[in-house]
Amino acid sequence: MKAHVFALCLSLSLCLGLPLPALAFASPFTDVQETSPYYDAILWAAETGVTNGTTASTFSPDAPCTRAQLAVFLWRAAGEPKPALAEQQFMDVTDPSAYYYGAVQWAAEKDMWGFGTFAPHAVCTRLDAVFFLWRAAGSPAPKSTAMPFTDVAADSYYERAVLWAVENGITKGTSDTTFSPNATCSRAQIVTFLWRSQKSPAAGSVNPFTDVSADAYYADAVLWAVKESVTSGTTATTFSPNADCTRAQIVTFIYRALAE
Repeated sequence: MKAHVFALCLSLSLCLGLPLPALAFASPFTDVQETSPYYDAILWAAETGVTNGTTASTFSPDAPCTRAQLAVFLWRAAGEPKPALAEQQFMDVTDPSAYYYGAVQWAAEKDMWGFGTFAPHAVCTRLDAVFFLWRAAGSPAPKSTAMPFTDVAADSYYERAVLWAVENGITKGTSDTTFSPNATCSRAQIVTFLWRSQKSPAAGSVNPFTDVSADAYYADAVLWAVKESVTSGTTATTFSPNADCTRAQIVTFIYRALAE
């Protein structure tokens, strides 16, 4: 179930099917300590080729995850399928030697993004998350055309994705009338997207986090994620719900999602 959960969320795009190998690998990264909560996940990602780090000796675990990096993580986790598209698809992804070139071509082939630019170095937003989820589900037509959010234009390319996400309970917006499409996805939002995409399964009964109040919109999602071992928080007593999802956290979600 966890592999399905993460595929729906993170990619926000594709079903991942990698088996988890045993970790018999020395960390190549000087900024990933053995005591880090992300150590095994990053080691697994390095061993399986999901990541090569930001340099030969660094992973940059606390850096925000960009669109290009997310595409590469997903592409490599899917086995680096060779894109059938030969022509360059985006004006800002033109160098075949770029580490993300094949991944972005593959994402275009999967119709994850079909516009003139890909913005590979931009940080993933709420819009990106919902749009990729919708594409992953096969771009289903929403049943309603009544948009509750004033910041989602009727003619926007992501209008149907947001309507679909609302209908399926994946998002309720940042308020009754706003979606905040360009806001960066926080840890709380990513976990909530995951939880709701699975039809809001029963949450755990124990809350170990002092920064997750019982009345928070994401409380049940976080407790579910704890119960399913998708997250163990940023410390033993904190979840840091409003922090941006980092490279390390996204790789850890992948690792734990595939560990079933």
